[in-house]
Amino acid sequence: MGHPLVFQTDFGLSDGAVCAMYGVAYSVSDSLRIYDLTHDITPMISGRPATG
Repeated sequence: MGHPLVFQTDFGLSDGAVCAMYGVAYSVSDSLRIYDLTHDITPMISGRPATG
């Protein structure tokens, strides 16, 4: 079993950001087990919720 890596982001799923993260992670180690916790948390800017 590979090393676990859990993603929790504010990226959403409408563009390729999550796929890019997968690619970078697997380029570092192909033995990773990647789990998606969520990609839909409220976007943050400097520790505060984003507005607009």
